[in-house]
Amino acid sequence: MLKVLVIDDDRSIVQVLRVAFQQKGAKVLAAADPVQGVRLAIEERPDVILLDLQMPAGGGSVAMRALSRNVLTHLIPIICISALQGDEVREACLAAGIQAFFSKPFSPSEVVAKAFELAGHPLPAEPGRPAGPPEGVGGASGASPT
Repeated sequence: MLKVLVIDDDRSIVQVLRVAFQQKGAKVLAAADPVQGVRLAIEERPDVILLDLQMPAGGGSVAMRALSRNVLTHLIPIICISALQGDEVREACLAAGIQAFFSKPFSPSEVVAKAFELAGHPLPAEPGRPAGPPEGVGGASGASPT
């Protein structure tokens, strides 16, 4: 079972991601700030982390640095989800070791597919549909290439 940690202070984003991942059988952990998120990552060792950049207590960049420097978390794939837009933000995240970047608004199904891919887990099929990548849904900007 895929274990996902969502670090985001926006409860509505956390809920949308929680539902999308739970529909695929994943366990979802959530933290509302970077300090709590780093602590949970160390304690729970998720398969993948979804990280918002704009949060209180130093924001996602603080969590990014802490996670990349910790021996227990430095190999966990991180997907950045942010309202910040533009190639400069995306490139800075990728240069910092983030494996994928999604701009808000995003397609939950695309984020879920990327998380399963980065964690090396097969994406479970929906009832009545073959397993595979999701169809494009909603206002997704897509992930950056990995």
